[in-house]
Parts: sequence; structure tokens; C-alpha cells
Amino acid sequence: MTIIKTYSPEFRRAKEMFKGLSFLKTVPADQLDSFVIAGNILAYENDERIFYQGERAEYWYLVIDGRVDTLREGADGEFRVVQSIKPGQLLAPIVMFMPEPTYPVSSRVVGLTTLCRLKRDQLHALCHAHSEVAVAML
Repeated sequence: MTIIKTYSPEFRRAKEMFKGLSFLKTVPADQLDSFVIAGNILAYENDERIFYQGERAEYWYLVIDGRVDTLREGADGEFRVVQSIKPGQLLAPIVMFMPEPTYPVSSRVVGLTTLCRLKRDQLHALCHAHSEVAVAML
């Protein structure tokens, strides 16, 4: 994993992608910019893991480029793909509101993948400041 500077083209793409998400439409542009600036842009190589099933869930993600597969380990020890998340889609936002703060699945990237990573408390603060965001996420 590589952390990318905030003035990168990927960062600008992430801002535009967040602006296009329906549940964030009511957030003023300057507040949404501040929200995204507080995140990190991360670049992953093929087959790198982002998080593991059972790990403490501190972050959620926007896929900028590439793909992320979520995986669940079966009783036989084999991992099976639960979902594939593509550019413009979110990874683990609902997990940020679950009472048990652990990821219910593992995740790995497929190919070169760029993500915007945001903290759990950033999403909670946004929902407290803009209750319509929380309602729209339901």
C-alpha cells in the first residue's frame, strides 16, 4: 500500500465521486471538500489485503480505480467472493454503524487499485452534522 498526496489527480477524482453519491447531495460543497481532505488516498498492488474478517473496523473506503473483492472464509478454510466493488462504489460504510465494530468479511484488491480511506468517526460526525445523510444511507 502506498499513500498518495492530497493534491494528486486521484484525490480530485475522489472528491468528484463523493459529490456524485446520492446520500451526500445535501452536504454543502465546502464541507464535503473538508470531509474528503480528511481522508487518505491509497494505492494497492494486485492481491493486497485491505482488511481481514474479524479485524476492528476503523475505516470505510471509496474505490477510485480498480476493484475490491470482499471475501468470507468458509468452514473448509477456503475464501469465497461475496461482492465485487468497482470504481465509484463504497466499501464497508454500513459496517461503521454496526454495534460490533469488526469487519464481517475480508477484502483484497484485484489489479492495481486506488482507494480513498476515511475513518469511522468522520462518517459519524458527518451524520451528526447532517442528519439527512444518515437517513439517506438507510
